[in-house]
Amino acid sequence: MPEEKTGPKGVVPPAERIAASAIARLNSETPTIWLVSGPSSENRNYIANEIAKYFQKSALIDGESIAKYVLAGQVLPGEEPNTESERQIELSIRNQCLLARSFSEAGFVSVINYAILTRYHLEAYRHYLSGGKLHLAVIPSSEPKFIDLNALLKKELNGVGYWIENTMIKSDITNLIKSEESIL
Repeated sequence: MPEEKTGPKGVVPPAERIAASAIARLNSETPTIWLVSGPSSENRNYIANEIAKYFQKSALIDGESIAKYVLAGQVLPGEEPNTESERQIELSIRNQCLLARSFSEAGFVSVINYAILTRYHLEAYRHYLSGGKLHLAVIPSSEPKFIDLNALLKKELNGVGYWIENTMIKSDITNLIKSEESIL
């Protein structure tokens, strides 16, 4: 018979205690996960940080940082070959979602900050985060350099999520968080 895994004086090792706690939490709570999207990383950063600060326990996941984990062979969004660019975007999304699930299992609200510009990419998040209460805040930019990306964003995601047309003040963050419009 295998030896029972206990630490000093019968204490359950932390990894097993955390795993048991996560399983119990998953059976009783629906994880809340926020997606914050838009072409301007400055606007996304502000809103994502404000959403994360609203909750008592939250984790902020910067999707652009995760995408940069690929060093050799990196193909940026819009670069050729397009199939490799899309594959790397999907890889980044999958890893963002794995991280969000991990934080959610530990009782944190996850806030993912990434430029989700197409319905296809949004569906990837929905797939990888199925079973969670998924919210979307979309922040188009008024900066002229983002005209083309804003057009794509409006074409692809129009009517989906909570759209923020200008920088929000703190009271508006509360309205955003409590809004049913943000739920996917």
